[in-house]
Amino acid sequence: DAYVCTTNLYDGCQHGGNVVLAAENVLKMAKDMVLAAHEVVLPSRILQQNGPSKKMVQIRVGIHVGAVTCGVLGERLPKLSVFGTTVNVAARMEQASKPSRV
Repeated sequence: DAYVCTTNLYDGCQHGGNVVLAAENVLKMAKDMVLAAHEVVLPSRILQQNGPSKKMVQIRVGIHVGAVTCGVLGERLPKLSVFGTTVNVAARMEQASKPSRV
């Protein structure tokens, strides 16, 4: 499964327009996500199929900093959707990444 995480969608001035600082913060969060995933052990029923050793959750993270377009889509089940080249680049980076890597 894959998920998209966004930050600062509503507050473009949080980093004072400093894209480098924003990118550094995104990279720090991505690294923290990988480390936190390593603390999660897969359920025992999965472990029995793969042997007695502990298996940790491994995630892949793709990041990119840039402009996006977002809006609420749907009437019956509305949800916030984010579009744009920035999102596409981050998704491609995640898909091409190795497990437990940014």
